[in-house]
Amino acid sequence: MAKKKQPTNKQKKKTSQVAGKGQKKAVKQTKTAAKRRTAVAAPVTDAPLVFPQWKDTQADLFRKVFYGICGFALLAMLLSSQFVGLNADEKMQISYNVNLMNYYGTFGEDKAALDMPKTLMHLYGGLFEVLSGGTARLFGIDDVNSPAFYNVRHFWNALFGFLGLFFAGLLAREIAGWRAAVLTVILLFLSPRYFGHSLMNPKDIPFAAGYIMAIYFFARVLKNLPRLRWQDLLGLTLAIGIGIGIRVGGLVVFAYMGLFLGLHFLMKMGLKNIAHPLTLRYLIAGAVPALGGIAFALLFWPYALEDPFTGLSSALGAMSAYALEVRMLFKGIMINSKEIPTSYLPTWFFLTVPLGLIVGTLLYLGFSIKIFKESNKLLVGMVALAAFFPFVYVIIKDSTLYDGWRHLIFPYTCLVVLAGVAWDYAWQRAQAAPQQWIGLAVLGVMSISVLDAAAFISRNPALSYVYFNPLAGGLSGAFGNYETDYWGVGIRQGVDWMEKEGIISEDMQDTVIVVTNFKYQLDQYVKNKYKGKVKTYYVRYRERHQRQWDYALFNSRFVSGSHIKGGNWPSKSALHSINVNGTPILGIYKNEDDLAFRAQTAVKKRDFQGALRLLSTVVERNPNDETAWESIANASLQTGQYDQAKTALDKSLAIDPESVGSHNMLGLCYMNTGKINEARTTLTKAIELNQRNSIAYYYLAQIEMQAKSYDKAIEYIEGAIQSNGRFKQAYLMAAQIYDLKGDATRAKAFRDAAAKI
Repeated sequence: MAKKKQPTNKQKKKTSQVAGKGQKKAVKQTKTAAKRRTAVAAPVTDAPLVFPQWKDTQADLFRKVFYGICGFALLAMLLSSQFVGLNADEKMQISYNVNLMNYYGTFGEDKAALDMPKTLMHLYGGLFEVLSGGTARLFGIDDVNSPAFYNVRHFWNALFGFLGLFFAGLLAREIAGWRAAVLTVILLFLSPRYFGHSLMNPKDIPFAAGYIMAIYFFARVLKNLPRLRWQDLLGLTLAIGIGIGIRVGGLVVFAYMGLFLGLHFLMKMGLKNIAHPLTLRYLIAGAVPALGGIAFALLFWPYALEDPFTGLSSALGAMSAYALEVRMLFKGIMINSKEIPTSYLPTWFFLTVPLGLIVGTLLYLGFSIKIFKESNKLLVGMVALAAFFPFVYVIIKDSTLYDGWRHLIFPYTCLVVLAGVAWDYAWQRAQAAPQQWIGLAVLGVMSISVLDAAAFISRNPALSYVYFNPLAGGLSGAFGNYETDYWGVGIRQGVDWMEKEGIISEDMQDTVIVVTNFKYQLDQYVKNKYKGKVKTYYVRYRERHQRQWDYALFNSRFVSGSHIKGGNWPSKSALHSINVNGTPILGIYKNEDDLAFRAQTAVKKRDFQGALRLLSTVVERNPNDETAWESIANASLQTGQYDQAKTALDKSLAIDPESVGSHNMLGLCYMNTGKINEARTTLTKAIELNQRNSIAYYYLAQIEMQAKSYDKAIEYIEGAIQSNGRFKQAYLMAAQIYDLKGDATRAKAFRDAAAKI
């Protein structure tokens, strides 16, 4: 065997040099790769963004308590939803429901859901209506006026209400642990306004659920960035879809996402690393849920589905400029929703939320700096922005508001989270104190602060949305100062009482006429059930004598505060009242005779003397019937009996000092007796009571025209026309005034306009 040739020294040296270069190159490549891996795994700054949860030695116990309370809340809400009445807005919601079902049932051929000009419902997402309508059809419930159909709707409503509560608790847990989660769900569950709306409000509650869910899942995304978890992205996508699928205002979440993704990137990566490979993950974290959420929402929103860009932008513009005009009771006087004072929202809010929420919010404001320092700053900052920004925005923008703060239930859920965290922080600090009684004191204050709200819900689950806290003196203190059952939900209790008393029954033989100022709800309860034996009509409370009826259900909506506080609503002639905590929300009346109706009929036939004879008997039997006194004044004015008219109007205004009609007639009475200054004062007061009082403007224009103050007369007559565009006599008077001013062109224009009416 030949020997193996050994390398020479020169060859060894060359090989050694090559190997050395290879090792150096390999080491260099290894170091470069390590640097790259380090850059991907650990961004520029390693400052912790995930909240290092406050010490929670009983986390497992509080976790079980949390789920136990949530289970109880779910059952309570679902069960209560089956006994709640209908709200006044469900009429237009049901119309939208029908149109949506027809749209999808005909695969888009039925286009009614794309344009609903009277209610503008096509500008709202149809998610809730599709879910509830689809569920009803699944169970074979085709009659949208049946109790079963509304039970399905209210079931879904309660389910969304529960989701809002559940995810508010989970969000608190992300910030401060399971104990904060428990306190949060207790505060939200024992918020009577939230609980009550959860049973029957198909717009504000599902939107609030989508909002708080989006904040929660986005918090999870922020917590895990730069790592992306598909569960968080999917949850955020669905949450955004739910929000926009109810209201286009759900787009506000995109602003939060853009702001806090940017802040997170700057804190983690730094601006100089904008081109870092991890930047793509931030773009995915924002873009995927945003686009996916919009796509999901469009599936349930035909108007936007057919033209997404135009649909979303036009809906957003219309909702931003939305300004429903409605008269409502605030601090004892009637105001217009377009002219609410800055104090409207804060006043309503602080008088209707539980005291525990108010104290918790104050605690948060007091501890905010410490909580901010000790927590995930981005997460707490985002929840605070989501809680306070919408409230501040509508106040600064002077947005139209009505029915309290129900349109702002969505940020309320985040505010409850902050309050729950603050209570937990206060409890923790108290427990750390040397004196054991301090911790017990905090726990005691927490318990006492929600007792009133808890008692109210337990006594009035179906009507808990009319709650006022002890700062308002309870519901009795709010009576006559603020709206109570502004949606007419208590009509159901009124019908139940009439049935219990045997006034109406399924086997009744005679026809009964029942009138109300909330006809839609009444119809759903009696039309089908009593086989047409109960005839219903819409009648305003102040016009109750203008139609013949057997029984009436009158809610206090649009009744003046002075009339209510004077003890005249419900009047002493009421057969019964539906009370909440001893305070009436619905008056039930029985018409003992038709004298008042016959008197009104005589007035319409211009038989004023006959009307006066009948009306004298009416007020003899019921001296506090303000409408009868007003009718006496009207008949007296028509017959030139001005002293008698003045006496009757004094009686009417003593009973209802805010009666616009009585003020108008009193002004006319003064005009006819030559008391022009008194007429001006009275008619000006009438306009203060109702800014759209076209009659008062008309009378004032007449006074100024006769005084040859033509510019003032024009100002008043234009006010009359703006208040009532169909007021033909106002156009003719405007033409007459311009004739007197020598402006034939404008006079002709107003005469031409009058001719078209």
